[in-house]
Amino acid sequence: TSRRQRQMCIRDRIHTICCNGGKAAADFKKYTRQLDLQRITVHFLPSTSPANARWSLTKLLEAWQVINTGC
Repeated sequence: TSRRQRQMCIRDRIHTICCNGGKAAADFKKYTRQLDLQRITVHFLPSTSPANARWSLTKLLEAWQVINTGC
């Protein structure tokens, strides 16, 4: 099988992508710009790093609840 066929097979099985933090979101957008991701739900979530002091644990848990709905 060709590389393109393998990519299509993998893409067809992925339905949700979650990005942990701004850097992950920026990289995802940069490297997937040319891809057709219309059938994939993408969640850009706040970083869980301890360096992300702007978000309390309560707010992080609330934001990350999307993982319970299919991520």
